[in-house]
Amino acid sequence: MSRRREGAAPFPIPDEGGTALILALSLLFALSALSLLGFVAAHTDLLVAGHRKKEREMFFAEEAVLHIAVDAINDPVDPAVTVEDLASASAAFSTGVREGTFDHWKYFWRASFLADEQDRDRNPATETVLFNRAFGYGGSPFATGGHPVVRIDVAVEQGTRRGALTAGMTHIAVAPVIEAAWTAAGPLLLEGRVVVSGLDHDSEGRVLAGDEGDVPGIHAGGTVSLGAGVAVAGAAGEAAVVGHCGMPGGDPLAFLDPGDTLSRLEEIPAAPAEGEPLSGMVFSPGDISGSLQGQGLVVVHNPRYDPLRHEASRLAMEEGVFLPGYDPAYSHLDSSRQPATLEIVSGGNFRGIVVADTLGPVFEKTRIIGALVTLTREPLSLRADAALEVLYSRDAAAAAGRGDLACRLFFKSLPGTAERFAAMARGPAAAP
Repeated sequence: MSRRREGAAPFPIPDEGGTALILALSLLFALSALSLLGFVAAHTDLLVAGHRKKEREMFFAEEAVLHIAVDAINDPVDPAVTVEDLASASAAFSTGVREGTFDHWKYFWRASFLADEQDRDRNPATETVLFNRAFGYGGSPFATGGHPVVRIDVAVEQGTRRGALTAGMTHIAVAPVIEAAWTAAGPLLLEGRVVVSGLDHDSEGRVLAGDEGDVPGIHAGGTVSLGAGVAVAGAAGEAAVVGHCGMPGGDPLAFLDPGDTLSRLEEIPAAPAEGEPLSGMVFSPGDISGSLQGQGLVVVHNPRYDPLRHEASRLAMEEGVFLPGYDPAYSHLDSSRQPATLEIVSGGNFRGIVVADTLGPVFEKTRIIGALVTLTREPLSLRADAALEVLYSRDAAAAAGRGDLACRLFFKSLPGTAERFAAMARGPAAAP
């Protein structure tokens, strides 16, 4: 029997120190690789975040310049696009290139009508894209149909950063149907210095030659009583027409036909603060007072006020007369359902259409060239201590249906290459 050599191990013992070193180095390498990957990922995230931040800044700068352009176009004192420009709807129209700076950005912009190069409005006779025809809306003020689309090109620059944008916009528009100088849903009692004329007038209030465009002076849904000094003239020698005034039950503002570029009349911009002049196309859900100055469409109507049900409730509760429009759930005494009142305390000269639930007393000389509509079906008693003139104008009533440039049809950021920016800076002929 062999004897084991003294001191010899029964089996080989591995080199534990070498294995531990290999494991430690492997772990250290793995940790280093993970750290490097994390550093690369973090650096990439920072680069992406920085790039996105610059993209957002560029986009906000482009959009800010678009607002600058729209404000300039809508400027009531010196508009970049005039009513004459819109009436002509000429493809050759252009504002020319405007330029300026803001917040360390240099910018250029120009506005022109969108040329109808591919007959997008399905009318070969038009040189510009007309919004209504192209997008299926009716009630256009143009014989060919549609409102011209205004294309706005924008370019911005800050150091080596350049961006560009193109947007297509059209005007807020309604298609009012006006049949008289003053359309009243209910009876009228006029006293004082009131003049109502359904003859066709120009923008200065002068009667136009001929009979074309004449309408009744007053079209009311009840008796019209004229006090001493009140003068009313209308078509075919009729001073006033008493009877159905074209405002049946339902939406009291349906005659304004908001189905053009608006879906609801509440989308019309809000009226200015109390005391400021009214001008342009504005909507007020409550009482307003001040000066009636400018041109456009002014609507003063409480949406919770229903003229038909309001009058039916009053007659039922006060006189015991029940009409088809009576609704027991509707109370004319409800404070939230009272008519909105237009008080022309500072007078003024307005060209367009004025719509109000009811009118307050007139204390200063006031002239409305276009048309006036009052929605209340209750007897409206109005006394004018100063001259109140309501002079029908076919052109003014038609123009009132077009408000500010506000409906955005398309909006696209473009590569801000040096060539595109340089072309924009050189002028409209070379712009993209």
